[in-house]
Amino acid sequence: MDLNATDRPDGVVLAVLVHPKAKRQGILGTHDGCLKVSVSAPAEQNKANKALVALLAKRTGAKKSKVHVVSGQKSRRKLILIEGMTAKRLMQVLG
Repeated sequence: MDLNATDRPDGVVLAVLVHPKAKRQGILGTHDGCLKVSVSAPAEQNKANKALVALLAKRTGAKKSKVHVVSGQKSRRKLILIEGMTAKRLMQVLG
């Protein structure tokens, strides 16, 4: 998986490309180094971001409180911090 994930002292930062208001939620693969994710929530009132955080937390086994949107709150391209995880472990979990 060609994924742009960077280790930091507090966790791993992951580049994500989000498709809001999709028919199905899930991880679709990668695109230009970003994890491509679809969520059924619309991109309004932070609903898509919350759905993205919940989906990534469930998929990685992290608590929702440990998954944060660090940039791109109003963009389809986002940087996500998953606290307490390494890039190597993230690659294992995502397969």
